[in-house]
Amino acid sequence: MESGNTLRWTDALSIGNPHIDKEHVRIIELYNKLADGLSKGLDRRQFAEILSGMFDYSLFHFKHEELYMKLIEYPELDAHKEQHKAYILHVSQLNANFFSPDSTEPEVILTFLGNWWRNHIQKADKQYELYKQAHHPEMDIDWELLWLS
Repeated sequence: MESGNTLRWTDALSIGNPHIDKEHVRIIELYNKLADGLSKGLDRRQFAEILSGMFDYSLFHFKHEELYMKLIEYPELDAHKEQHKAYILHVSQLNANFFSPDSTEPEVILTFLGNWWRNHIQKADKQYELYKQAHHPEMDIDWELLWLS
């Protein structure tokens, strides 16, 4: 699952939903771009650009997850949304302060992101998919229509 500071996509990170997993793979790719860049001397401006891109993609992904959880009537939707909001707030603050004298070091940001995504996917995200499989196993979802919502 990990190699140095990078994350490797494995079955341990899969929640068993190929549509959501595809987005998680993209998040891991963006994370690894940050990790690889740091190991190769990426400057702060370049790090900030990649971090902003990862943040933007996270917002896109969170919207999809929340629409999906609403559709399957996931009872922990509100708590899950709170996790998303906490992430958004924290990373927004990191971004906003990135060029200030007392900014958080890129390595600390990278550690936070790796830990947050690994834990969030393996714990919180797997729970809603387990719920869906237990309570709505036959539900047929039009993913294209859902993503347009």
